[in-house]
Amino acid sequence: QADPMQHTAGRYRGVGLQEYVHRIVNFREQCDFEYTFCTMLWLCIDPRRVYRNAEYHSRTKHQWARDDPGFIVVMVGLIVCSTTAWSLALGQWSVVSWVCNIAYEVLVDFVGLGLVAAGIAWLVTSGRAVAGSGERDSLESHGEEEYAQAQQLEFAYAFDVHCNSYFPLFLMLHVLHYLLLPLLLGSGHLSGLLSCSLYFWAVSYYTYLTFLGYNALPFLRHTEFIILPIGAFAILAILGVVVRFNPTVSSTQFFFAPETDEFEAGGGFDLI
Repeated sequence: QADPMQHTAGRYRGVGLQEYVHRIVNFREQCDFEYTFCTMLWLCIDPRRVYRNAEYHSRTKHQWARDDPGFIVVMVGLIVCSTTAWSLALGQWSVVSWVCNIAYEVLVDFVGLGLVAAGIAWLVTSGRAVAGSGERDSLESHGEEEYAQAQQLEFAYAFDVHCNSYFPLFLMLHVLHYLLLPLLLGSGHLSGLLSCSLYFWAVSYYTYLTFLGYNALPFLRHTEFIILPIGAFAILAILGVVVRFNPTVSSTQFFFAPETDEFEAGGGFDLI
């Protein structure tokens, strides 16, 4: 079976992997940050527009994946800023712990999760979800062999879908979450309700944007199964409220204990 990373390298028409890394290293001159920030805005107010642009990109450059690493560069910068803010708010002054938390957020939560999600999507769609051979033969018979060959899921595009979906989740679980910490770190029932609701909306919107990303590809079918986990997320959120589980407390204790306990003792609210 083909290696997805090798497949990705073969799919790039506009820029090779070495050039892509070069652009990340020299991001000040190589990245289009204006377009990156516009994309981030569209992901929050009109996500379908992002994938309409991806379709146009596929027709002009014969690849669905972005060849501009600006989105990744900005996301890493935002993660560093948010982790710093969380460390200061929860009284974590250890430089080692700060570096470890940043490394975990970038390499595991952002990049690691993206590689796993992209790899699973590439393997599944390459075997079962792509358009049938009859449709591809029809394209080739009309002199569009190159276009037909291009209609395969790119591993790099699958990672782009993750990056797009991750940004609104980041805003909810890193920024809004941070602003609501005095409320969410309380020991009352309302704190748990708000925390479970916030996590539910964050992962649900991540799932919805992932669905939009794959649904935009005209050669994929049955992409609606991607949104099915939202029902399971809703059940888990309800169960979490019933058993008085607070994901905010659990996550902050994982990253910042024992600072979280001190924060709760000094500034957390006991809501209901």
